Amino acid sequence: MFGAGLFARPAIHALSRRGITPSCIVDNSKAKQGSKIMGIPVLAPLEGLGSCPDAKVIITAAPKYIGEILSQTQAMGWTSVYDCSSLLASFEYDRETFESGVSQLHFDLDSYFYDYFNLYYPEKLILPSLDVVITEKCSLKCRDCANLMQYYAHPEDVDFKKLFDSLDILMQCVDHVLEFRVLGGETFMNRHAHEYINRLRKYENYTRIAVYSNGVIVPKGENLECLVSEDTYLRVSDYGPLSRKMREMLELFDSRGIIYSVMTLEGWQDCAKIFKRERTRAELESVYSCCCAKNTLTLLDERVYVCPFAANAANLGALPQFQDSIPVTEKFSTDAIKERLFRMLRASDFFSACQYCAGRPLDSIPLPPAIQSSEPLPYVKL
Repeated sequence: MFGAGLFARPAIHALSRRGITPSCIVDNSKAKQGSKIMGIPVLAPLEGLGSCPDAKVIITAAPKYIGEILSQTQAMGWTSVYDCSSLLASFEYDRETFESGVSQLHFDLDSYFYDYFNLYYPEKLILPSLDVVITEKCSLKCRDCANLMQYYAHPEDVDFKKLFDSLDILMQCVDHVLEFRVLGGETFMNRHAHEYINRLRKYENYTRIAVYSNGVIVPKGENLECLVSEDTYLRVSDYGPLSRKMREMLELFDSRGIIYSVMTLEGWQDCAKIFKRERTRAELESVYSCCCAKNTLTLLDERVYVCPFAANAANLGALPQFQDSIPVTEKFSTDAIKERLFRMLRASDFFSACQYCAGRPLDSIPLPPAIQSSEPLPYVKL
């Protein structure tokens, strides 16, 4: 293997499932040489060549380095060199093997595939993720919720037929969705959440389903059974005493073999106030370039938005009807929707909704998480 970074461990794990153990890992970084990854020694490239001159080499580095490493290995005399895309595509998470949680591993793998397709198959429309909102209801009323649930005075579940009529069209436009993210609000406030999750499984061009929860409602019956699947995992936010069913939930998941990841958040970003900022173009470009939520595409009310803030602010009527969002109905051709999705994913400047958002830079001063509000917050409806 060539590359002792993020993708070495999942590649070794995927190989082991096929009964294969790498002879060694080579890497140009002297800091990594002499170490071991899952028991496999990391060597300098020439040392690896001396040990295994006729080896088949799998490049386990980030996609942007594949061309450079391919040239290096061929110059050294290795002739059977492959990237690790098909290997990582067969990766199956094993909690006993990996110290980092399933959520982080999936994020890393999705980053690999998104970059890989953009580099080598730019004509393919790959969505890194798609937020599928199934309810406006939440079991908490967090004052600073980035998805703006605190503003819904009369929250409702999302209409099943309307959602999937739109999603059926969208899935004909895209080549692949790496992750469906089922959420609200709180997913299990929708008593029929299982119907939405099972319906997503009818699509063939997706990798996995992530279901979001805040540890307040323990899923039961069909809402529990739909989670027992290799293509599904839970992302549970731990808000301490507010997540009062957390222990019961995780014990249940362990007993049923349900894959999950727990996120303990020490601080939130101050990004939940909706009003027009009157920023200059340069300021808007800066806000967008630093945003940690850009390209978090969200499907809501028959439209695709660039992020959850834009989707929910528009749904609340707190934004004017911008051209930024993409209508996904039978009135628009597949080619037209696909072209606009490409433009949305590859935008490098900003979106009109950025004018109404505080911004989400990773280095922002954090707020205490999950401060509760006793009632829905007021906002200006346009």
